[in-house]
Amino acid sequence: MAASISRQRAMAIGFLPFLVGAATICGCGKAPQIAGNEKSLKAADALLTAISAKSPSLLEQCEANLATLRAADELSQPAHDYLQSVIVEARSGEWVTARRRLVKLIKSQTAPP
Repeated sequence: MAASISRQRAMAIGFLPFLVGAATICGCGKAPQIAGNEKSLKAADALLTAISAKSPSLLEQCEANLATLRAADELSQPAHDYLQSVIVEARSGEWVTARRRLVKLIKSQTAPP
């Protein structure tokens, strides 16, 4: 009986990252904010340009720039994860869907207090 409960708990814990990722990708919950940092906003705009142009090389440049911003703590982890999921979607050929998600994120930004 205890082994069965432990196995169920392990499965539930293992499934949690999938649920969090799915919620991020589906747009469930509040969109991450990037409006407080000019560099992050410019990076999101550059990503929109890369996706609109359907340019894999620009997409790579944007990904590198986002990683640099994240490493410098100029981009939050939730915002980085969201933008990375948009990049993955574009790379898979879902350019239109990726663009829609990115536009939705950009439009959801609120002015910092």
